[in-house]
Order: sequence, then C-alpha cells, then structure tokens
Amino acid sequence: AKTFVYRIHDEPNQEKLDFALKQFKGAIIEMNQPKYHPTKEYTLKHGDELSDERKEILLAPAIELIYANGVTEQELMKETGGDKNLILKKGFKIFSKEFKK
Repeated sequence: AKTFVYRIHDEPNQEKLDFALKQFKGAIIEMNQPKYHPTKEYTLKHGDELSDERKEILLAPAIELIYANGVTEQELMKETGGDKNLILKKGFKIFSKEFKK
C-alpha cells in the first residue's frame, strides 16, 4: 500500500534532519517496547524480520527522515516502488550514517 503524502521538495537543512532523526530514534525506542516484541512462534516462522506492526511504527518517521535528507517523493517512489521494506532499509541507512557523524 502506497501511503505517501504529497510534498513539495524542500532543500535539506540540518534542523529538519535533526528533528527527523529524533523522530526516527523515538520510533525505534517505541517499537522495541516489550508489547511489540515478536512471539516465539513469529520468530520461528519469520526469523528476525520486523512484524507488520513494528514496520508501521517506523514507516512514517522513516519517510520523513528520507525527505529531510533531500530525497523527493518522486525519487523515493522510483527507488522503492512504495515497498515498506525498502523504505525502512533506506531510513535505517540514513539514520546509521547520520549517527556516525
């Protein structure tokens, strides 16, 4: 499901990026709460893949982080086709890169 909000492309700036990084970090903390931990059955069936519930917690903050990094909605759609896993992977990549600075 493609759940993008139309956005006018803004040039990235550090304030927006910092805010988006905090939001993404907050989503990571949220999805790591015990109530979202996978069941033993889920882990046996899916390994360490995030559940749909955990992906939903991360998706909007990941999209905002990607946009704050200067990627347009059109570029994101072209690159990911709206695939949640690819969007989250890109969000985590930006998050990791920015926190290493």
